[in-house]
Amino acid sequence: MKLVEATEQIVTQDVKTSTAMNALEKRQTLDNIVNKTNLKLGGIIFGFRLESERAQKCIMDPGRFIIGVDVVHPSKSKNKENLVPSVVGVSLFIYTVKIMMSVDMRLRV
Repeated sequence: MKLVEATEQIVTQDVKTSTAMNALEKRQTLDNIVNKTNLKLGGIIFGFRLESERAQKCIMDPGRFIIGVDVVHPSKSKNKENLVPSVVGVSLFIYTVKIMMSVDMRLRV
């Protein structure tokens, strides 16, 4: 699906039926779906304003590149072989271009 989305320039949103049903009861689930779709369509999910005007100008300088990385590891398993992968999330922000991507990765310890 990601390949078709990239090559054909078609925005897609893969939502399981169970997730769609949860959206009726859990507002945060619906917010997450809407925010992700908004981001894919080039919208802005949120902005920020720093207390110092000088810091704000520095961060919002055109061409400024900010990257965030987070890794979530599974809880320790009683089995010798842990089949649950660690998940790596990467967010990128360039003042003139907004990009968000996530990467799943299996790690062996």
